[in-house]
Amino acid sequence: MPPPEVLAGYEATLPGAADRILAMAERQSRHRQELETTVVAGDSRRQIIGLIAGTVVTISALALAGVLAYFGHGGVSALTALAPVATLAGVFVYGDRSRRRERERRLDETLAPTPAAREPSKD
Repeated sequence: MPPPEVLAGYEATLPGAADRILAMAERQSRHRQELETTVVAGDSRRQIIGLIAGTVVTISALALAGVLAYFGHGGVSALTALAPVATLAGVFVYGDRSRRRERERRLDETLAPTPAAREPSKD
């Protein structure tokens, strides 16, 4: 948004310009909010699908490990049971770290002064 003095200049040059600029900013804000809503909904959906897929893979691997153990393949059974559990643990740790870094990045961006808020340089 331009500062009030600039908006007044636009309004003086072209009556109604300030209203049009404000309406444009409102439309842009509404658009961004709709995009964020879509992204959040998509992320939630992907998380649920990922949890379901991880559960199915893990249960299947544990069932296979049980069958292998029943037929006397203890070493292979242990690896079959351990692999998906270790993989899921790695995915959760990676996801947690990624989300933490993203939150920290967004916080830094939020707290960073905007160019308009910075003091003008004294030449």
